[in-house]
Amino acid sequence: MHRPRYAIYSGPSLFDGKPIRVLLTLNTANRKIGDMAQVWILRDRVDPVRAVQSNGDASICGTCPLRGDHGRGRSCYVVPFQAPLMVWKEARAGKYPDLALAALGDVLAGRLVRVSAYGDPAAVPTAVWRAVVTAARGWTGYTHAWRTCDPILKTWLMASVESVADAAAAQAQGWRVFYARPLGVPAPDFEGPQAVDA
Repeated sequence: MHRPRYAIYSGPSLFDGKPIRVLLTLNTANRKIGDMAQVWILRDRVDPVRAVQSNGDASICGTCPLRGDHGRGRSCYVVPFQAPLMVWKEARAGKYPDLALAALGDVLAGRLVRVSAYGDPAAVPTAVWRAVVTAARGWTGYTHAWRTCDPILKTWLMASVESVADAAAAQAQGWRVFYARPLGVPAPDFEGPQAVDA
């Protein structure tokens, strides 16, 4: 089956300046999200597994507390050796042709987009996300870098938080928040954030 896929950004990470790639897949087998296009933020020359093991994933995930340290204590729900590694290998094999941002309207018209399936959108220049959300019918996305990223991202993304205090701080800065809580921990009683079991 042909899976339309494209590279929409190659360049330095806004977190640490190391080379990253932003990849777009239009079809997914992920039943949880349905028929959404997905954006993947990956190190350019370091595969996702080695990136986690070497802490090189800081280039794409920043200081997200779910990263762990060299993979130890990692609580992120994305498993690097599954879909991220497959996408990275396909991109390294040349299966993701470059697509100009101006052409996104041709491939995302009428589509919903997941921003992003892996990596923190704050690692990527704002112009990329402006082009994506302008072209798409709708989108969903989150950032752990809400304290330091370009404030325009709050227009398109939610702040991902792990505590009631962080939720309140993000809301005070004008963010909508997504609160991830550990299994078995009661949902907090406060306005605004959605609480999900991590």
